[in-house]
Amino acid sequence: MEKLFAYFTSNKLLVNIVVLFVVILGLFSVSRIKQEVFPMTDIDTMIINIKYPGASPEDVELNAVIPAERELATITGIKEYSSFSIENMATIYVYIDQEAANKQRVKDEVYRKITRSNLDDLSPDVDEIRIIDANPRLMSVLSLGVTAAPGSTVNDKRIYEFARELEDRLLKIDGVSEIRKAGYRDREIHVDASPPLLAERYISLNELVQSIGSRNVRNTGVGERPRGVGRQRCRIGTGRGERDGEQGTHGHRALGRESRKHTTLRRRTSWPHAPQRVIEA
Repeated sequence: MEKLFAYFTSNKLLVNIVVLFVVILGLFSVSRIKQEVFPMTDIDTMIINIKYPGASPEDVELNAVIPAERELATITGIKEYSSFSIENMATIYVYIDQEAANKQRVKDEVYRKITRSNLDDLSPDVDEIRIIDANPRLMSVLSLGVTAAPGSTVNDKRIYEFARELEDRLLKIDGVSEIRKAGYRDREIHVDASPPLLAERYISLNELVQSIGSRNVRNTGVGERPRGVGRQRCRIGTGRGERDGEQGTHGHRALGRESRKHTTLRRRTSWPHAPQRVIEA
């Protein structure tokens, strides 16, 4: 070893060449190293969010979490799962076994089995089941809050419209794959009935509610059917009522006969008070 050191000490030019070669090789290697903000990693975890509006934590666990956990127990390749329930929602964390032969197959089976149509004991009042693959590439990288300025006269409807326009613009940016919105609530439609007219025409409030529910269905479509010489255009759609502030008529079936009761109804559309909308891109 002493002879080697003595050799390099006496040949300074060779030492400089070796050092220069090592530096150039290092710079070349650094330029070829792949750098990613979110590297290709898989933490083998899935998150199941269950929305159950109007339910207590006990009801959420009994009527939503337990049916989902029973179905998860039938999936091979899951190491363990844990859950917590609060009012109106629950979250289940699913941890996939690291030694599973095909982890993607396990994830696909979770997506297929944990659905509203597949869970037998799931309450029909459950609004949504959302399954998220906890992959760093699929996690949100930016959160935007949309709110009205203090003292501004901007109403909630305008905030909703602006958030929708912002969502459309963000989706047009290259690299944006998904946008998740939070803080939104359903649009509300208020129907005001006239109690004196209901009493005059012997219509109960429950009958009125049932009739409105039967007239306003979720399926939409436009068709034509023959009637007499000409044709009649038929439409089925949600909210087949009058515009805001207008008065309309309400049909009521009584005593086995179809009788037309002209009950005065007034429909008002309002936007729920939600001062902030959050968009995650």
